[in-house]
Amino acid sequence: MRVSRVFYPEISAQSATVTLSTETSHYLIRVLRHKQGHQVILFNNTDGLEYLAEISHADPKKAILQILSKTEKHNESPIHIHLFQALSKGDKLETVIQKATELGVNELTPMLTERVDYKLNQDRIAHKLDHWQKIAISASEQSARVFVPTVNTPQTLVDALTIDADIKLFLSPYSNETISHRYQQQSNAKRFAIYIGPEGGFSDDEEALALKNNCHSIRLGKRILRTETAPLAIIAILQALWGDY
Repeated sequence: MRVSRVFYPEISAQSATVTLSTETSHYLIRVLRHKQGHQVILFNNTDGLEYLAEISHADPKKAILQILSKTEKHNESPIHIHLFQALSKGDKLETVIQKATELGVNELTPMLTERVDYKLNQDRIAHKLDHWQKIAISASEQSARVFVPTVNTPQTLVDALTIDADIKLFLSPYSNETISHRYQQQSNAKRFAIYIGPEGGFSDDEEALALKNNCHSIRLGKRILRTETAPLAIIAILQALWGDY
């Protein structure tokens, strides 16, 4: 039987027992249907440890767990990937957050570009950020990661381009450069920033701005990928060439 993994930031290496919050207790006991004596794995997103714990009190409002052991987990990629993904309608961004987390992305920033047809007011931003971060947490639980990617407040492309990285990749189906060519030039790179446009792509002015900010315009093959497909393809390629695939 597979042991459930649960993100719980309050646990630490000094913990002998842990009393879960009402929300986490409900999830563990009511949603996952765990009972007293069942074992689960906890992680906190800070120390790289997995905590094997046994449920000693299966209260859906206040579950108590006994820590049995802790293990250092070494399954993070040696490279750091920051994905800047243009906002889009529907659940496309949710899919990208989930799958990018599974593939090992470290940070994700939704992005506002010229052709983004998506409006966010301040109240909606707060709600969406909480929702997006929970998707990243759930995907980290599922994929056995001990660190959860940070989902940042949406930024404009102008602000997104100011980030520092060894390689900044601006995806364009019309570029002549491929990722394999960039690998030949910078095989020792460790920090990556990826910029993915919306359904209508980036404008010519945006691409010119990216190039002025030390981005490399690259294409992924000879086919045009959807906005939710392109980031997953490029992350997998980065992991294969520079990471741990």
